[in-house]
Amino acid sequence: ADFMVRDADFQWFIGITRKIVSPCMLEILLITLREILLQVWSYHLDSIELDLDRDMIGELKAGPASCQSYLRGLVTDVQELLNRSWTISLNYGQRSVNLVASVLAFL
Repeated sequence: ADFMVRDADFQWFIGITRKIVSPCMLEILLITLREILLQVWSYHLDSIELDLDRDMIGELKAGPASCQSYLRGLVTDVQELLNRSWTISLNYGQRSVNLVASVLAFL
């Protein structure tokens, strides 16, 4: 999966993978991440764990100034959600080298 969201009890909310190759896939993933973070925020959780593909976390760390213009608003939205008053553990890596995580993401 390119990202997964789970709570402090390791209950997974969702996992998204980049199986479809598309030039706008990063945009689709950012939109999905934004919507999921909004939904999870509405559950009033104190902490969540967020597993991201290392490419996506690089985009978020670099910030909107380094993104293509059509992604800037999405990156800003996701960064704002990540900076809200909750504890988020960010994990990143390549799922392709972790067979167990990859299989679990598709369950």
